[in-house]
Amino acid sequence: MAFGTHWEWRGFGVLSEALDKELRMLPALFPDSQVVTDRYLWSPGCEINFKLRFGDFKIKRCIETVGDGVSRWMEDPEENYSFPLEAAVFDEVAGALGVGCSPAEAPVASEEELLESLGAAGAGLRVIPVAKERWQYRAPLHGDGIIELAEISAPEKITSVSVEHETEVGVREIMAGLRLPGDLQSVSYLEALEVWGQEGTFLG
Repeated sequence: MAFGTHWEWRGFGVLSEALDKELRMLPALFPDSQVVTDRYLWSPGCEINFKLRFGDFKIKRCIETVGDGVSRWMEDPEENYSFPLEAAVFDEVAGALGVGCSPAEAPVASEEELLESLGAAGAGLRVIPVAKERWQYRAPLHGDGIIELAEISAPEKITSVSVEHETEVGVREIMAGLRLPGDLQSVSYLEALEVWGQEGTFLG
């Protein structure tokens, strides 16, 4: 979705051939897929999604979870940062990750400096690269909803599907129309990072 608040469901697993075909027949939002390796900052129990993508540092916050894997999220455009990263932002990130370090005295100049500063201070911190090819489609029933299909190749080979809409009702109606979750496990990215961060897999 665009920046702001939205509702979301996400699942991980093996997609059936029929559902894969059905999703790929939906109207595409972009002419081509996006191939990207996102790097997530993770520590056990962290409740904020911290992501490095294309040289930017993005923060995504879960506001509430209402069951069956459906949650409300906030992506504030003011929390989509470029480097150098303000010292106050670094301090918040370090605190949320449980990294014990002194307050930053100056902006963090680069991704490398950010990772070095956090890694030196916290033994529980991990950087989890997630390599994926992703497609986005216009959702059936609700034309302003979004379906994301992602083929993940690392840290394990697995498929992820998400449904996004500005309302909880919209998410659930889209899911019902596509018969989701089907064979997928209802898991948020924060929950997926807990699995991968502890060297686990969904399919192993």
